[in-house]
Amino acid sequence: ATTDSINVAQVARNVRQGRGLKTDVIYPLHAAIGRPDAGRHDIAVGPLYPLALGMFFKGRGADDGAVALFNGILLFITAAFLYGVVKLAYDKSIAVWTILAYFVSMKAISQALGAGGATIGALGVTAALYFALMAVSNAEREPAATGGDDRPSVIVRVKAFLATPWPWAVLAALTIGLSYLTGMVGWLAIAGLVWLASRHGPHTRRNFAIIALIAIIVTAPWLARNLKHFGWPVPPLSRYSLVMLTAQFPGNSLMWQTSGAPASPELWALTNPGEMVRKFGVGLTNLYGVVPEVINRYLFPFLLAGVFVLAKDRRQRLLWGMVWFVLLAQVLTVAIYDRDGDPLGVVTPVALGLAMATLIGLMRTHLTVRRAFVGTAIAAGEPVQAHARPAGDAGAGAARGHGRDRHPVAGLMVRRPARHPAARHPGEAGRAGAGGSADRLHLPLARAARGAGHARPRDLGAHARDRPGHRGVATHAL
Repeated sequence: ATTDSINVAQVARNVRQGRGLKTDVIYPLHAAIGRPDAGRHDIAVGPLYPLALGMFFKGRGADDGAVALFNGILLFITAAFLYGVVKLAYDKSIAVWTILAYFVSMKAISQALGAGGATIGALGVTAALYFALMAVSNAEREPAATGGDDRPSVIVRVKAFLATPWPWAVLAALTIGLSYLTGMVGWLAIAGLVWLASRHGPHTRRNFAIIALIAIIVTAPWLARNLKHFGWPVPPLSRYSLVMLTAQFPGNSLMWQTSGAPASPELWALTNPGEMVRKFGVGLTNLYGVVPEVINRYLFPFLLAGVFVLAKDRRQRLLWGMVWFVLLAQVLTVAIYDRDGDPLGVVTPVALGLAMATLIGLMRTHLTVRRAFVGTAIAAGEPVQAHARPAGDAGAGAARGHGRDRHPVAGLMVRRPARHPAARHPGEAGRAGAGGSADRLHLPLARAARGAGHARPRDLGAHARDRPGHRGVATHAL
């Protein structure tokens, strides 16, 4: 990630100086695959992030502070779109909690500090999901009324226009195209986003074709540039990453070869299926521990559970399905092309939002979940207390006459207050001297337990409270 950020920064400086997306780092692979007029055209990074950063450098200056400020702005814009996505699918309170969690997310912060392009990739995916959900939401509403006026005002016309699905679908298409230009989102994930943006009407095939065409038009200048200088519309490094990390081209050794690169990486992959299967298997194995870190290991189980318990209406089902589709598509793309897990971070904001929605939804609807959290916190503290307690504490507690014992009928823990020896039943004192445990219970409760073995614990507690001198015994389960 550090190398990527340095490479992006030097390309952005060239943009600032008016030289375009040129690079000062020339790899030997340039000579192997580039045409004579390729010059210093970069082959390693997507164009959107260095282009936007270079424009920012023109107004702010090219230094570390400018990079940090630019990524901070991207982080806040992403948070705004994330709020809109969660609010559309759920409600305002869940959206607010999601934003709070996002701003303290170490994954989101590390992406911004890394300055390698993951932040702008996450912004593109989050914005595309928001615009697509807006199109779906408007399609489910009734058409906006113009108030019966034959000549409505411009504001009324604009509101009526924005209440239709197509403005948002077009914005989604534009954003999807820009997401691809970040260099962080693969074609498979792009296809899924186009599918989601086309689900706003009955003519989904026509909608899919229109949205895909708009996205291709956005990416056309970049594809044409690659075709002109390198003979293929796909960025060269992305293309040749397909054959890297194999036995014939181990690691990134292909980057440093002036000859020997296959003319067609796709054909090489098809003629060497064993190598590709082995590379794919190793890639999936390496990503097994990386996927939970997309948000963090503590919230990831809620991202899994929410698929089964929280997707209730159509918007929620579409959002959940698309987030998981994009995540799995990115996993497959990274496993096939590269083992760097940074592209998985494009789903970090929305995945965090869905995990928070699951957590809050479960706490709202299931009281037992709240008790489980309290119980877990208590259980986590018990080993510390046990370790810190002196060895003589147990004997001191017994001498004071305090302790906890198990109810003989209900199997519950009850607290025994101190009692004077003279207050014990004569037979009870004898049994205590013989090592029995009957003296550990209130006598009325013990009699009730012997006389009503089938009674419920709460009934036993009520019977004990009716006896004189009762000091209260806890018989309900936490």
